[in-house]
Amino acid sequence: MANNYGLYKNTKIEGNYLGYFKPIDIPFSNTDTIIIVTKEFEHRPRKLANELYGQPELYWIFRHFNKEKIQDPIFDLVDGISIVIPEKNRLLSYF
Repeated sequence: MANNYGLYKNTKIEGNYLGYFKPIDIPFSNTDTIIIVTKEFEHRPRKLANELYGQPELYWIFRHFNKEKIQDPIFDLVDGISIVIPEKNRLLSYF
């Protein structure tokens, strides 16, 4: 069963192919928080997304909110890096 938490939520499926990519626009807010990634979550964005949001499929949100620090959502998520994360209820309201 598919969920609606993926990066391609707004992108139409045309036959067996994805249509033109339509990004999800989630702006920054004053309710966003800065966290320091610990060793437990190093290179484990799905585990961190599950811990914070209850949805491992939202791992891509770390790249979305931290483009200047995270190019690769797995290998750039390292112990000690500070990242901006959106508040859970606000984030989930976009889905």
